[in-house]
Amino acid sequence: MLFKSLLRKIIINIDYSAYSLSELNEAIESIDSHKYPENYKRLKDELAKPSRTEPKAAQQIVIAKKNTKKTSKALLCIVLGLFILLRSYFNYESGVIYKRYNEPAVASLENNPKKFYLFLFFTIGAGGFITAYGIHALFSKKEDNDKQT
Repeated sequence: MLFKSLLRKIIINIDYSAYSLSELNEAIESIDSHKYPENYKRLKDELAKPSRTEPKAAQQIVIAKKNTKKTSKALLCIVLGLFILLRSYFNYESGVIYKRYNEPAVASLENNPKKFYLFLFFTIGAGGFITAYGIHALFSKKEDNDKQT
């Protein structure tokens, strides 16, 4: 009886901070959570510490967050570039480039064709460049993921 109580006190006061990650995983699989609830709780707390997470897993989480941001930026560039290209098409069809909807025209095909085509080619170039940049960023991200795995 004395031996059992002494053994229980020793088991209750286990210091899990000295355990390695693999030892902690082995202990969590073998511990009886009903018989030793205090030890089980301390073991779970030790495993939940940020210093106990695997560095590779933490690094993969950071990389995944960065890739999500890159993907969303790339998609935003593609949508913005396509919008600029569509706007350029509508300007070409109407023959007038407006500042805003109800303001006077910046250039029109009838009054100043050189200025009209200069603005038109500039917006087509900007829209094409932004779209190409977004596509490049989207596909270079996928290539980076393939290299990391």
